[in-house]
Amino acid sequence: MAEETERLASDEDVDEILKLALRRQDGSDGDLRGRLAVAAQELGISDQHLKEAETEYLRNKADTQEFLEFKSRRRRELREHVFAYVIVNAMLVAINLFTTSGRLTWAVWPILGWGIGVAFHAWSALNSDSEGFQEEFEEFRSKRARNDGNRPV
Repeated sequence: MAEETERLASDEDVDEILKLALRRQDGSDGDLRGRLAVAAQELGISDQHLKEAETEYLRNKADTQEFLEFKSRRRRELREHVFAYVIVNAMLVAINLFTTSGRLTWAVWPILGWGIGVAFHAWSALNSDSEGFQEEFEEFRSKRARNDGNRPV
């Protein structure tokens, strides 16, 4: 019976309990907007505040989705860069080994030079807290907004 003595620890607990209670009350997951309106009315939340909160929630959700999409795109670009680095440098090493009787000489320089570039790319792609990452994200958003504005309706 230790479960009965547990206390609610967060707003998320309250939210989940209210969601369960609402589902049980009407027996389905249908008409979500209606259920939201009923819950807001019972909690004394005005229609205006409910609309504002819904708009803010949807905007935040879209912003989060857009950020995750950008982050995923950056990581995909990094994987492509690393793949190209490995393939090209493997070919350079093979050419170097065949042309210099099994000694690795000149191929080291492109490996090191390009490797530095790959390291910087990895840092910028994986460090989402950096100023550069945030600037590129804002650029991505503004480009996307311009492209969305140019699409025919």
